[in-house]
Amino acid sequence: MKATCFDRHLIQACTWRLAAAAALTAVLVACGGGGGGSSPTATPTAAATATTFSGPITGFGSVIVNGVRIDDNSAAITLDDDNGGGRDADLKLGMVVDIQGEHDNGAQTGRATSISSHSFVQGPISAINAAANQLVVLGVVVTVVPGTAFGGTNATSLASLALNDSVEIHGLPDATGSKVTATRIERIPPTNEVRLVGTTQSVTTGQFTLNGMAVQYTAASLVNFPNGVTNGMTVRVKGNLSGPSTIVASRIRQINLVPALAEGQRLDVKGVISTFNSSSSFSIATLRVTVPSTATVSGTPALGTRVEVKGTMVQGVLVATQVEVENENEPAEAHELHSVIAAIDKSQQTLTLRDGSVVVRWDGTTVFDTATLPRGADDLVAGGKVEVKGRLTGNAVLASRIKRDN
Repeated sequence: MKATCFDRHLIQACTWRLAAAAALTAVLVACGGGGGGSSPTATPTAAATATTFSGPITGFGSVIVNGVRIDDNSAAITLDDDNGGGRDADLKLGMVVDIQGEHDNGAQTGRATSISSHSFVQGPISAINAAANQLVVLGVVVTVVPGTAFGGTNATSLASLALNDSVEIHGLPDATGSKVTATRIERIPPTNEVRLVGTTQSVTTGQFTLNGMAVQYTAASLVNFPNGVTNGMTVRVKGNLSGPSTIVASRIRQINLVPALAEGQRLDVKGVISTFNSSSSFSIATLRVTVPSTATVSGTPALGTRVEVKGTMVQGVLVATQVEVENENEPAEAHELHSVIAAIDKSQQTLTLRDGSVVVRWDGTTVFDTATLPRGADDLVAGGKVEVKGRLTGNAVLASRIKRDN
């Protein structure tokens, strides 16, 4: 439900903000929203900090990343380096995105100027280890966790996938790109086109290896290689398979596994600890992190744990102000959606949002807001706006709470 200055609990706060806005000529910032959902209410904002956000998408109605609801109305969206003409509708739960924008001070809202999303690996599944919750694609070991989103035809879990299925995977990588914790796995139609991220090895004229795959790049377009390809570079390859272990590349781009940041830049990033010296010194992929005694730390950082870190870049190192260790189990309200109901099936206790791209289920544990939905599920109608909080279960969000969203 939108908050306004007429809400009883917010009168004092709004009065103060309006007075401050008048005195300081603060800009009235309007937070729009993508995907047909409701948006954060326009409020007088005295200050916002330029911030880069990096992590998986956990909600919509704007884009929600790392718990922050980020207006994407004016953002340029780029998918897999292919173009800058991406749409809000192209973004999906579990996609890892880098967002340039600003974060409203003291609030969980912000605005994006650009959003880029890159699948980590796309290709056929060559191995599945159900006991270890892992699969292998183009030499990359992919670990499935409770919060992994699934998409595509009949893809609901690791058990629903089979050898040689073509999949597109988003995730949080280790330092070399040879391992990734999946945040989204989507089965796609069979294709010979592949994409792969990793560290170059055994470079010769026109060829190198990447996670055990031979990459031939004689005819490829090279991006960000001022001095050519050498060993130890982190690259993203697009091309076609030529046999089970050879890629004929059409484009190769040198990249960083974490966003490139300027001195003093604020960063809010989720990732996997890839190297660990101590709880005050570790790395996320290739990003070095130091944790001073003044930082707030929740949980115990360790090698391989997933963390969210907020801080500022100082001489190439992220100096943390806040570190939170992610729970391996999916929290009950890890995902939040604000959108119009595209369709509803009350007999199956499901509804779809974002023009049908997000499925929501409810069950006997779901709490319906009695103020806005007094008859519970009976008050849900196609075309109505709702706010849903819940957790991913395969390819759907199991709602813990549902309310009407004005």
